[in-house]
Amino acid sequence: AEGTSTLIKSGGKRSRTPQHVPCVDGEIVAPGDTLGAPNECVAGTGAYVDTDGVLRASIVGLVRCHTATNTVSVEARGRAPSLMPSVGEVVICRVVRITPRVANVDVVCTAGGAAVLQEATSGLIRKEDVRPFDKDAIEMLKSMRPGDVVRARVLSLGDSRSYYLSTAENELGVIFARSVAGRTMVPLTFAEMQCPQTGLKEHRKVARLGW
Repeated sequence: AEGTSTLIKSGGKRSRTPQHVPCVDGEIVAPGDTLGAPNECVAGTGAYVDTDGVLRASIVGLVRCHTATNTVSVEARGRAPSLMPSVGEVVICRVVRITPRVANVDVVCTAGGAAVLQEATSGLIRKEDVRPFDKDAIEMLKSMRPGDVVRARVLSLGDSRSYYLSTAENELGVIFARSVAGRTMVPLTFAEMQCPQTGLKEHRKVARLGW
């Protein structure tokens, strides 16, 4: 999936139930990916422990397992700030603001998530670029929300140095989101994610990556 891994791993496919399958040293991970099971290791740089005690990645990068200290960290893969996203490239971004017509995002990774920008750059996902069908029925707050991590494709360089982005492909959309209860949600369909704690479902334009 162009350098990104799925949110929850189970035999190479994304699972619909929470599982604690650890990553391996050198693997590329995205925010929210499972790095280790509860009580098995300590979070290092680029990692955190969620409310269930599961070690997860907080950035895109390479997993580094330090056996001497029983620590797992994520090493960011950088590139020069002059090498900005190009048209047609898949990027990883974080939603910062939502309006009825557009989502404002910070583009943080290029090359499908394999290279972390030294400085985030602004992007816009317009309502008409969320999905390729039923465009008049799209509701932005049912597609993505502030804090969500989104996989998108660069359409063009828009106004004020903000890139126009699209999620109108099956493999594009939300790849990481937290529920109202603060838990990492599990994808159910291309339009829904579920909180593993409360069981409540929330609308999202979900990226279909291996499930």
